[in-house]
Amino acid sequence: MNTKCDNCLIATMLIMQQIACILRCVAMITGSDELQGIADIMTLIADLLYCSVCACMQTQHKMEMDVRDGKLAPKVMNPDMPPTAQGMQR
Repeated sequence: MNTKCDNCLIATMLIMQQIACILRCVAMITGSDELQGIADIMTLIADLLYCSVCACMQTQHKMEMDVRDGKLAPKVMNPDMPPTAQGMQR
């Protein structure tokens, strides 16, 4: 289940993608090279945000599946505290 923070990150990611799309459409209609450059930058930022959010979500799902499968003990967390640091495993 998503937390309020998860929902905020997902909403921010979607809004950035929509802004980039709107800028690209306006740049296409007006033929402005400056707006095209801004649209390219916004698309890059939206793509980076998307990759970051997806990586975090996949890590969270992996941890939840490990708890479900008994590989990790469930941790009781205070929702007001940040999560503990996690390491990468192969």
